[in-house]
Amino acid sequence: MALSAAPRGLSPVGTLTGASYNEQGRLYYIPSDSANTYAIGDIVVVGAGGDANGVPAVTKYVQGTTTLPPLGVVVGVRVVDPSVSLQGTNLDLTKLYLNKSAGNRYVYVVDDPNVVFSAQFDSTGAAQNAVHKLCTTNQAADQTSTLSQSAPLSSTALTGVATTHTGNTTILQIIGATQDPVNQGALSAAASTSTAVPYVTMLVKWNQHQYFGAAAGV
Repeated sequence: MALSAAPRGLSPVGTLTGASYNEQGRLYYIPSDSANTYAIGDIVVVGAGGDANGVPAVTKYVQGTTTLPPLGVVVGVRVVDPSVSLQGTNLDLTKLYLNKSAGNRYVYVVDDPNVVFSAQFDSTGAAQNAVHKLCTTNQAADQTSTLSQSAPLSSTALTGVATTHTGNTTILQIIGATQDPVNQGALSAAASTSTAVPYVTMLVKWNQHQYFGAAAGV
């Protein structure tokens, strides 16, 4: 069965330590941003400073532009912020993403460098023998054209499987394929272990991260 495009960014599913993922995110601040949209599943990096209470800032990771290593993945958008009235006419409790110029907002980010994520590849796909190789994403600054109330998740997908298993210039490493029957069937039906399967879903870990390794920076 052929797989179809249904990207939703990076979804935390486990940890490298063997401990269960506890579904916790840390609170971060996003100053009003006229260049980027933010959605659950998006990758973010450290921003400059923080809010008046010392909540640290983050900004969006943009493939091909951002030079800082990833900090983590957005897993929630805070709908009620300090000084915002629940009776305010501009408060939308159902909105799960942030438009450009959304004002000063807060998100929850999984910033643990040991968390494992699942994510779908784009049309370029990945093959069985891509396991342990490095890859990147197609994450763009502006996802306005794909975000809506009925489709609030990130459109980010994996892409660009490297030819090697090592290196410190690529943000992610593939560590396996998700074990659902449809995904496994598509991989098994490939002509060979080196045949790329479009839209396959893989498990990835950080190869670069703000909190570990020589590649980290501020």
